[in-house]
Amino acid sequence: MSFNSGAIANLVQTRLDSIVKEEFDYPSQPDEVESTDSLFFKQETFDKGSYVHEELQGPGQFNEHVEEQEVEEASPRSGNLVTTRIRKYARDIPIPDEVMEDAQLGAVEVETRLLARNARLASTDYAFRRSYGDAFGGADTPDGADLCSNSHTALSGDTVDNLETGALTAANLETVVRSLRRQRAQDGTLGGHTAAGLLVALNLHEDAFEITKSELAAATSDNQKNYWSNVYPNMRVGTSAFLH
Repeated sequence: MSFNSGAIANLVQTRLDSIVKEEFDYPSQPDEVESTDSLFFKQETFDKGSYVHEELQGPGQFNEHVEEQEVEEASPRSGNLVTTRIRKYARDIPIPDEVMEDAQLGAVEVETRLLARNARLASTDYAFRRSYGDAFGGADTPDGADLCSNSHTALSGDTVDNLETGALTAANLETVVRSLRRQRAQDGTLGGHTAAGLLVALNLHEDAFEITKSELAAATSDNQKNYWSNVYPNMRVGTSAFLH
């Protein structure tokens, strides 16, 4: 199929005075997260057909050392080899010369703009599908567990839990952040993780903003300071229609 005169006969003649153009302000929606967002999607350029990577274990915990004692040597190692095929998505609108010459009312320009817009939408759509959308079943990490799971296995043999299932409230957000700060690294040491962003579906966007950005504690009648806006003032709130 192609974008041809037979399919848009009314546009290559002079029967119409105007056409309805879609308007879509996707990139400017408040706190909207796209696939190019480096906080919620880790970015790395790559130009091959498959990406091969392993997880790296750190040097481990420092132990007490006394004078003239032989220094304990670390033995870092890697594991969990994963090969990921790079996916490609494409769509085209073949436009014959006759349409370019005869089309009225900017129809070719409109379709070209919408094609470019849909390319951006598709990039974000598939990014969410293959990460957060399948986080509880389908998007596996190198250790074979779901992205969000209470049974990740570190290279040290430790079990790491990054799964929380409570509804979004200030108290449950505190539970999540505490869990994040306690998570262990691949060598069993404290991972050093801290909360930098809160990604929610559209129906939770207002709640997330009130919990994290209000001057006083959200959903209470007390005049107590809001922990989140004071201790984590730079925490970004992100949302996406693709998570709704």
